[in-house]
Amino acid sequence: MTKTKKWIFSIIAISIAIILIGFLFFNKDESKNLEKETATRGKIKKTISITGTLISETPVVLNFENTGRVKEIKVSIGDKVAEGDVIAVLDENLLNEQVKKTKAFLDKTRAEANSNNNSVREALKKVDNAEDYSEATEEYHDQLVDSAEIAYQNASDYLGDVEDYYDKILADSGNGSSEELSAKLTLTTAQNSKKSTEQSLETARKNRELSIISAENSLELSEESLKTIESDYSKISLNSSVRAAENDYQIALESLKKASLKAPLNGVISKINYEKGEVVGTASGVFGEIITDDFILEAEIPEADISDIKLGQTAEVVFDSFDYDDKFEAKIIEIEPASTKIQELIYYKAKLSIENINNRFKEGMSADIDILINSKEQVLFISDQFIREENGKNFVNLLEKDKLIKQEIEIGLKGDSGYTEVVSELKENESVYYKED
Repeated sequence: MTKTKKWIFSIIAISIAIILIGFLFFNKDESKNLEKETATRGKIKKTISITGTLISETPVVLNFENTGRVKEIKVSIGDKVAEGDVIAVLDENLLNEQVKKTKAFLDKTRAEANSNNNSVREALKKVDNAEDYSEATEEYHDQLVDSAEIAYQNASDYLGDVEDYYDKILADSGNGSSEELSAKLTLTTAQNSKKSTEQSLETARKNRELSIISAENSLELSEESLKTIESDYSKISLNSSVRAAENDYQIALESLKKASLKAPLNGVISKINYEKGEVVGTASGVFGEIITDDFILEAEIPEADISDIKLGQTAEVVFDSFDYDDKFEAKIIEIEPASTKIQELIYYKAKLSIENINNRFKEGMSADIDILINSKEQVLFISDQFIREENGKNFVNLLEKDKLIKQEIEIGLKGDSGYTEVVSELKENESVYYKED
């Protein structure tokens, strides 16, 4: 073989080797040495852990969470109240309008998202009907109570006039005279009339309370039915605009519920700083104060966590003096707006009421407190390490034909123990992958 032929064969062999190396490099199997996890459905929750101290005989601030005009104050200074008693009520007109507005927008976005499911439409109709019935019931019985109050006031005024007239006849004509007997009959009739109108007023008030409770229960049942149906339907058609509208509607409903200020625990009203008709707000001063003899927990919330803390959130409490399994339930009843500085760090003071006060409690006992920020049942979630954030968007890796494919996802609640809810673009039991760069 000549040198020229050898040189040609060498060039061909080298070219083939380069092609083979390139093919193997650019088509290598990416499925090896990967971490794998399956998207799982279940419960996910987020908690914040703090410490607190047991205290007693302390004042607790009473404040509305909404801004509004005071419609009614149901207590006075010195009154004893039980947990859950209504202290005062804000005018609900604007809040009702906001509920209607957000509800109308929610209906519109659902329609635009092709929400044509018959069962959903029927459930929505039942909720609307229940809302209308609840409003009509309250308005109707308010009118009945108002009429009964007017009748009672008229009967009381008339009785007062008749009593004056009878006293005059008795003085002028004497006891037993025909004029006195006639006046006494009129007096008896007026007394009976007042008693009758008083009973009618009491009946009207009781009927109003029972009817409103019945209407509210009917509304709650229809709303729960709607939630159940929508939870299934949302798996078929759910997008960000619908979720945003649902969130606004829920916020409006929560604001309406907060129009009533209720006693967070048992105690005595020590301050009322507003009168009927005045406007209150979150930054306009404390509405009132209650003194309690019950033990409560006082805790310091770090600045980094305070935005997640809300009134009414529940917590699990373990006291250092008791066994770890001896746990108590608590609820946040006050969050002070002013901050305090502890070792150059910013904290906000919070107070929590404790369910089932125990005779073993002693003032000054310390406790570990886990505040429940949010909890969701039957949601899809994966470990945080499988989620990559790029330019404000979240991605996971899927595997197709031995190659990693980047898939954008929408995430929800970031829970404890390193798990995050996946809202869309990932299916139950679908596998995601992770590989160190």
